[in-house]
Amino acid sequence: AGVAVSTAVQSSSATALLVVSFVERGLLALPPALAVMLGADIGSTLVVQALSFNLSALVPVLLIAGVALFMLSSAAAVQQAGRIVIGLALMILSLGMVVGASQTLREGPALALVLERLGDDPLLAVFVGALLAWLVHSSVAFVLLVISLAGAGLLGPVLAAALVLGANVGSGLIPIGLSLRAPVPARRVLFGNLAFRLLGVLAVLPFLDAVVDGLVRLEADPGRQAADLHTAFNLALALVFLPLTSVAARWLEWLVPEDRVTVEPELQ
Repeated sequence: AGVAVSTAVQSSSATALLVVSFVERGLLALPPALAVMLGADIGSTLVVQALSFNLSALVPVLLIAGVALFMLSSAAAVQQAGRIVIGLALMILSLGMVVGASQTLREGPALALVLERLGDDPLLAVFVGALLAWLVHSSVAFVLLVISLAGAGLLGPVLAAALVLGANVGSGLIPIGLSLRAPVPARRVLFGNLAFRLLGVLAVLPFLDAVVDGLVRLEADPGRQAADLHTAFNLALALVFLPLTSVAARWLEWLVPEDRVTVEPELQ
């Protein structure tokens, strides 16, 4: 369910907010909610995989199809499908514009110096990736930007991989910032999702060079390497943590206890 919803809405953060609302109303328990979030993270990588290919020729086709679906039908579901198709076309178009507009920046010495420093410190690159993904409030958009820059030769494989890992941490921070006033049971879902991602990044980071070497053997295109890492990382998280959602739920209930409500004594 998480994979399907996240793929449809093109955002794991939007799926997280839906899950929070279900948990808040008591419609979804904590263990299955954590499982939905693991699936949602996979779904967002499928969107990245589709958009990581050169789809510029499809932009006019998608725009025409999306506008036609929206204008020629009165059914709400068909109109929503039209919006989704238009959104895909605009996202593909914007990625090409970003690559073209950044050409001057890519050729400048300042960016090369910054990226060189980040390339020497993968941990710092993870932190920067998490911060930027949180700032743009879309891990999909940031990972696609990393893919574009890596494909243009601006990012080395290790630096691109570290930024992708950081984007995964940032995607766990985004819904937390949007749900600060949510009840404790809802916040447990978001904290659990962030904990899964942090533990995954900490496990992968010491072996990042070996992981990148394996990706290089599989894919010659640097952009595709970043996309494959994004998908493989989230698949690995699901495989490892899906059987442990009940255990994780008990830990989260202990680490994030219910708010204590103090009752003032009645005056006689």
